[in-house]
Amino acid sequence: MALLPIAAVPSIVESVSDLLGIETPSNTILLASVSLLFATTVHLTYELSRVEARTQDLAEEFALLRARLDLAEPAEAD
Repeated sequence: MALLPIAAVPSIVESVSDLLGIETPSNTILLASVSLLFATTVHLTYELSRVEARTQDLAEEFALLRARLDLAEPAEAD
């Protein structure tokens, strides 16, 4: 669906290719595709890092709450 405007008006890609100094329009489309994939990878890596940090924070908070609960409970007889 995203390639429909490019297929309908190929002169857009040719103009962008000329502007960037790229020989063929197909190379421009390839460059755009690889750039999009790279940007997506960087974004997902950033989001994963944030989730991992949040998971670490929650695990530490859980451990502290568990320790506090263990101290608050009276010792049970064996």
